[in-house]
Amino acid sequence: MPSQITPVRSYHLLALSALLCVLGGVAQADTLVTLGSVSQISGPQDLDLVGDFRYAINFSANDPVRTVAGVQFIPDTQTIPGAVLRGPNEVTPWQARPELGASADANALEDILHDIRWAPNPDMLSAQLAVTAGEVYRLQIIFCGNGFEDRKWDIRVNGQNAVDEITSLGASPGQSYARSRATMFTYQFTAPSNQALVEMGSFFGNDEGGDRNPIWQALTLEQIITPPTPAEVALVPSQFFANQTIPIGAFVVTDGKSLPVSHTITLVSGSGDADNAKFTLSGKQLLAQPFDFTNEPPGSVYSIRVKATDTADANRFLEKELSVTVATPHAPTAVTFDASALSSAAVSGMLAGNLSATDPNIFDKHAFALVDGLGGDDNALFSVSGTELRFAQAIPPGKTSVSIRLRATDLAGLSVESALALAVITPQLRINEFLAGNTIGLTDEALVPQDWIEIRNDLAISVDIAGWYLSDDTNNLTKWQFPSHVIGPNGFLIVFADGRGTVGGSSQLHTNFSLSGKGEHVILVKPDGHTISSDHVPPEQFANVTYGYDAAGTQLGYLITPTPGAANSALATYGENSVTFSVRHGFKSANFSLALTGTVPGSTIRYTLDGSTPTADTGIEYTGPFMVTPDENSGTSGTRIVRAIAVHPAAAFATIATATYLFINGNGRPNSSITKQTNLVPSITKNATYGPLLDDALLALPSLSVIIPNGLSTSENEASIELMNPSGAEPGFQINCGVNATGTSSLGSPKLSMAAKFRQQYGPSRLKYPVFALGSTAPAGAATEFK
Repeated sequence: MPSQITPVRSYHLLALSALLCVLGGVAQADTLVTLGSVSQISGPQDLDLVGDFRYAINFSANDPVRTVAGVQFIPDTQTIPGAVLRGPNEVTPWQARPELGASADANALEDILHDIRWAPNPDMLSAQLAVTAGEVYRLQIIFCGNGFEDRKWDIRVNGQNAVDEITSLGASPGQSYARSRATMFTYQFTAPSNQALVEMGSFFGNDEGGDRNPIWQALTLEQIITPPTPAEVALVPSQFFANQTIPIGAFVVTDGKSLPVSHTITLVSGSGDADNAKFTLSGKQLLAQPFDFTNEPPGSVYSIRVKATDTADANRFLEKELSVTVATPHAPTAVTFDASALSSAAVSGMLAGNLSATDPNIFDKHAFALVDGLGGDDNALFSVSGTELRFAQAIPPGKTSVSIRLRATDLAGLSVESALALAVITPQLRINEFLAGNTIGLTDEALVPQDWIEIRNDLAISVDIAGWYLSDDTNNLTKWQFPSHVIGPNGFLIVFADGRGTVGGSSQLHTNFSLSGKGEHVILVKPDGHTISSDHVPPEQFANVTYGYDAAGTQLGYLITPTPGAANSALATYGENSVTFSVRHGFKSANFSLALTGTVPGSTIRYTLDGSTPTADTGIEYTGPFMVTPDENSGTSGTRIVRAIAVHPAAAFATIATATYLFINGNGRPNSSITKQTNLVPSITKNATYGPLLDDALLALPSLSVIIPNGLSTSENEASIELMNPSGAEPGFQINCGVNATGTSSLGSPKLSMAAKFRQQYGPSRLKYPVFALGSTAPAGAATEFK
């Protein structure tokens, strides 16, 4: 879509304040999934592409057959036997082609996601697919907005409500935008008839507004073939000691059934059941009773016959003859510990490390205990819980080593004792790298990019970070505390700084505070709650640019490349690389020469003259000053939009600079003035009285220029906003931001409402300008900073 200038008209500051006060947009609620599941995918590896596929459909008007991981996706322009598809409209291509990897499969999936079928609300998308009643199928629907698309709709499968308010933003639930991701709905069902019906539209539940037109790009329907029996049943382990009191082992069942499946285990009569009576079952565990095995010689072998039955289908079972052997007991030979040193900052209850034992009987299990004896001088500092050695109290100050004595006792009652001498060291943990403004990089468990902090262990031994703290507030150093987590020698730990705190069921760490792009404190604090290990106060942060130490760990700065969980890249020599215009934006009455200068000497500058967004590879390469002349197209006459970017390999971040020039009477040609635009009302522009007043009217009040390269919609799109005062009474501003249309009935008006969102992914995270604080009627204490 061509760039838009919305509007190139004069606005009183009161009108501008109305624009900037619109902070909302459409309210968002979580996606409600009642059938199946919704997930975010980042490539072919996230799809199920192994099985018996009845349908694999690519919704595209111009694609050939595309193959992903061996599955052929047939375009819906071809005849697909048994399929009746409804997708009345298409867009080819659709937004930006996502980037899902470099493999042939990834490229093919990118091509599939580059086109869409869509339906205008209240119409719907639908797929009626021939199936076999009573058979099990797995459905996958894939759609990708790959832009700030405020699209939400519903999914029905076989007439049942499946998902309310699913979103095309690339993640769900939560509607968090992630570029180069797609959303997938997956549902496994038993076909109620010989027709499966999939529908997408606005059917039920919430209606959050926004763009209600559903889209989709691909669909697969796989028939799930259930094998008649489980594939295997085994006893693990199958050896035991004659005097063993705990269960011998557990039965493990392998089953190719795709639906969630559980099994019951029974001892049954038949071939190989000679010793069934010697054993009993407890759930899936085999017990060495009621028979007394204590007098049985090592090497004795017993035969049992077991049956594994699908608890959901008694006709699916597997019987198998298994052997159980009495093992020769051997004593363990040593107690081992997985840490070579201990942290001097440890507090009571903290994990010191994990215990194990070396034992000739590889199936053996061991109980550990602290015991008195040689080398047990410091036993009182510790306690044992299962295989964990924990601190019972803090290590006394000044102590440089500890000595403990441990015993490991095996299932046969045999034991070994070992003394361990462990060094006490001061842990060296630091904040190594962090990112405030992550939009395309590291993702959390929901595959949503989040800001993150990387902790590095500078020691060549493992360190448990339990009890340490992270904070962004010097007045509250214990804001968020680390749980137990061992960082390996010279290793790294990633913490998502997203304000969520504990996330149930997740192994990932999330702080209860978020990072700010303004350059606030990021602090690592030792377990005592007041000793600071790292305190970074960075300058303003840029989207997807990390800040931290160089590879040597001696200097701080912006980093050329984010490296979460790995050694840092080189420091950027420069921070932000921007472009300076020799002539400020504003009103002009004649052509002029414009020079562009990059912040970083030697930068390559590219620019555009039509409002489109320049990149490192697109736009006109700047070679020297050029003449700026007004546009003479009928709808945009008298305007000229110059946008430029300066790129340099030693710069951390390149911002897009924009300057709008508005020509009054232009350069003398008929269509070189704003007053000649065809979108102005002719009854005024050609009026004998009012027409001649237009020039002065346009120069009488401040004006806004809103540049939206991807077009204005209810979805948030990248934009540039400029305030220009023709009188020079105020400096005005230019800022990159996000803009979306708001309202309901006013959406069709030329003067519709717009909301400006200042986010780090576009540029500054705040607009800092005295919008309300200028002029004789400005209120006392008027706001000068806006989100």
